[in-house]
Amino acid sequence: MGKQPVEKIIKQLKNVQLRPGMYFRGDLPSATSFIDGFNVACALWGLYDDMAVVEAGDKAMKEHGWKVSSLGPFPEMQERGLNEEQMIAEFLSIEIAKWEYLIIHQTGTDSE
Repeated sequence: MGKQPVEKIIKQLKNVQLRPGMYFRGDLPSATSFIDGFNVACALWGLYDDMAVVEAGDKAMKEHGWKVSSLGPFPEMQERGLNEEQMIAEFLSIEIAKWEYLIIHQTGTDSE
């Protein structure tokens, strides 16, 4: 896969980031369900391979200062005092970073 489909995914996620209420209710379970469904749709369309997305997701988590955990970053975010709105914003930032890392992984170039 080339850069173009992933760039469209990143653009869409940035739209979600700007107006989350258009895509899900303003609570963490709704946000995670939305992103899970978004990722399933991307996988069904063959937009990434499983190992690359896991590695990119782990890299994005670490780059944002979170431990990689099967529970995701949320328990640690709560420990650091983030409220639900802040956790959703950070979660979307991590997700965007993941897709940006996938472009680099797939093409060897930066998305900018």
